[in-house]
Amino acid sequence: MILSLWSCLSFSQRAWDFTNWSGDTWNDLAEDTLNWTPYFLIEEDLPPLFKGHYNANGLIFDQTKANGNDIVELQDLSFDYLYSDVISEHVFIDLAYAPSRLRLNGSGVVLNIHNCNQYDTLTVVMEYLDWKNSGDAVAVNLIPFTYGEYKETSVESYLVETTGTAGLYLRSEGALNIFSIHSGMPTEADYELLNFINEMKNDDTTWYEPGDTTWYKPGDTTWYEPGDTTWYEPGDTPWYEPGDTTWYEPGDTTWSQPENTHKKIWNFRIWSQTTLDQLAADAAEQGNWAVASEIRYENIVNFEAGPLMANGHEITETKGLIFGPMSSSKIRIDHRYEPPRLMLNGSNLSINVLNCEAGDTLIVTTITGNSTTERGITANNAKRISGAEVSLDTVTNIFAVETDGSVELTTNGGGILFYDISIVNGNSWYEPGDTTWHEPGDTTWYEPGDTTWYEPGDTTWYEPGDPENAWDTAQIKLWYPDRQVNNTEVFSVLLHTSMLDPTLGIIAYQFDLYYDNNAMEYQGYDIENSISAGGSILVNANDTGVLHVSWMKQDTLSGMGLLVKLDFKAVNYGYTYCSISDFFFNTYSIYDIENGDIEIMELIYGDVDGNYMVQAYDAAIVLQHSVGLDPLPAVDPLPWENWRLLRADVDEVEGITANDAAFILQYSAKLINTFPVESLMRSAQNNGASISITQEDNQLVFRSYGDMIGLNIQAFGDLSVLGVPEIMDKNMISATNINGELYSVGLARAYASEDGETFMIIPLMSDDYAEISFETIVNTETQTYYNQVGTGLAVKAETEKITCVNNGRQLFLYNLPTKAQISIYGITGQLMSTKTTRSANETLDIQALNKGIYLIRIENQGQTQTFKFIRN
Repeated sequence: MILSLWSCLSFSQRAWDFTNWSGDTWNDLAEDTLNWTPYFLIEEDLPPLFKGHYNANGLIFDQTKANGNDIVELQDLSFDYLYSDVISEHVFIDLAYAPSRLRLNGSGVVLNIHNCNQYDTLTVVMEYLDWKNSGDAVAVNLIPFTYGEYKETSVESYLVETTGTAGLYLRSEGALNIFSIHSGMPTEADYELLNFINEMKNDDTTWYEPGDTTWYKPGDTTWYEPGDTTWYEPGDTPWYEPGDTTWYEPGDTTWSQPENTHKKIWNFRIWSQTTLDQLAADAAEQGNWAVASEIRYENIVNFEAGPLMANGHEITETKGLIFGPMSSSKIRIDHRYEPPRLMLNGSNLSINVLNCEAGDTLIVTTITGNSTTERGITANNAKRISGAEVSLDTVTNIFAVETDGSVELTTNGGGILFYDISIVNGNSWYEPGDTTWHEPGDTTWYEPGDTTWYEPGDTTWYEPGDPENAWDTAQIKLWYPDRQVNNTEVFSVLLHTSMLDPTLGIIAYQFDLYYDNNAMEYQGYDIENSISAGGSILVNANDTGVLHVSWMKQDTLSGMGLLVKLDFKAVNYGYTYCSISDFFFNTYSIYDIENGDIEIMELIYGDVDGNYMVQAYDAAIVLQHSVGLDPLPAVDPLPWENWRLLRADVDEVEGITANDAAFILQYSAKLINTFPVESLMRSAQNNGASISITQEDNQLVFRSYGDMIGLNIQAFGDLSVLGVPEIMDKNMISATNINGELYSVGLARAYASEDGETFMIIPLMSDDYAEISFETIVNTETQTYYNQVGTGLAVKAETEKITCVNNGRQLFLYNLPTKAQISIYGITGQLMSTKTTRSANETLDIQALNKGIYLIRIENQGQTQTFKFIRN
């Protein structure tokens, strides 16, 4: 009665009725054996159910046609498939159902509705069949007025956003049954159809489900036949449908009703085009969001607590979530990452999940935002059932909600990546008599007493006693650390691997590395000092934005650590990326790969702490660094990262000295507006700067001459006679590093003092005879002073008698005394090497030294001479 009433209805303007297919359509589908095929034929008097498939030559046909004719019920419609060009076997015309329907079978199958006008209203009668409880129906170019419940038949109304094509598809794995579409708001006929559909679902006079090989009628003495996809027990009044979240097992004393439905799911693995358009528009207007890279949006303003907004609209994927206060750059939407995700970039950042009820199950899938730091989430008003509090791996966090209200999820230990959040109602997943147990998120099925098991994707079945393949149990992880670099800086992407067992027999690897060629330029590679050393490597950089890397070796690759270093030059600003894909050790694919973040910063000389300002604080930490102290142990422990060293070395003389600190101090006081390294002028124009050291009574007195602004002093000899230095010039900033083996002082000031002014005194702690020498860098020039306490000090020029020639790889020393002691020191006083001369001319190999400034000291019979040299 209801069905006939529905068949007689006519819609205003445009309408598609999939409950009533014409005789021509039936005949065309039956005769088109090339493109359409019957899916199930049960009995001769039952109508066939058709679905699309490949045609004979393997091309995809137009699924709005059958037997060469247009299907009239599909006029102005078309189909797409989001995840492939292949759409066959995803569109069903279910003629055998009462009422008939159009089915979009599977995730991402899109029904396109063409020739829509802006602000048109469309009403759809549909049914969700969501088999994994992981999504909902998605509207494209449509604003929903109402929402139906998952897996329930519903009437949905939408407003067309822009003129053109609109669409519907199911986000999750399942099916979307569509019974009708028409212009305008819902009518009484829509709800009559809805009631009729629900009545037919509860009609138990016949039992037929897809997959059955027999037909069951009441009175039959058998209840299950091979091929059934559902369980039926005589006397049961409900029927179990694929997609239910509960199940029935033999021996149950009750029938499990489909009650364990997801109340709400937030899936951050998929971001709608509408959301991306709103983010793009917001970024273009410099509102709340900015394009951090091709794969990411991030907030550029501080957010108050509330929902996420973009371009004046609440972001669809986060509706129902309230975010805590966030400063800028703390929320990232990685929409083109694989898989996409939502990131809270920091510790103690929160998301509030609203409308939870006591007994609900809250499921949150997360992973740490740093490949080397274990992180996780905590929850209030919820007890953790499973999932690690902190981990390096992907974690399915399962919480039991304790009281009605909201649950606050808080990041623990740093940035966290969220893949999805879902609420499952509080009904049990277990029925009395069940012999199996299923937890949300399980990917395998196990029954007590089983001696075998199977995981989705396995091509073999494992039984205890089978020999294990080492690769089956190997847990290999690849990653490269986050990098901060300056624009124009050459830096390295350092690819690391977890432990590689020798039993794996790895003799080759290969991978592709994708990068943004607008931000980075490839420079070269290096496998020395890595576990790949000794092998042969080939890097093909001919394709724009991608490197193809292949490596091989005769011996087995084993161990852990650095695998290969790939060098790039930064040529732009902002966040960028490198993405490693198709990685193989021998023939085995590696999927656990963590791609770090790369931030390219503007090179601001003097801004050593990276806060975009040149301040006296920068001068102070540079001065500390010049004497070997560790100014930033928590942020960047020694040795400093290369980007920081570049910013600190402002005088164009390689190495970090007090002179650099003096220039930074001058810049912070606005005495200069550029650094020598920027103006290509050497600060080595020393302007006659020098010092004198005299012994007066029981103290050493230091005086300055010329324009001295930076001074490093290092003492050698019997250091026990030297007391704590007293800085007499109150305009100087100072740093000292004094212990039993090192006596180093750094001084810097913004202005040069008058000639002969005493700037420092060092008390002598003993009257005994002692030999002391001072290696000094006055501004940029090196001088050596030596003293026999009680006889005074003298200056020896670097060029007297002994000659030193440096070609960058070797030092050539000429006119040496025999049996002289030659020592090489780092700029902070660390002894690097020593030897005794055997002839007047010696050659020293310096290739093992790191790049930087060094001192070579030659001692013979109480006389000392020192040279400064640079290892390039």
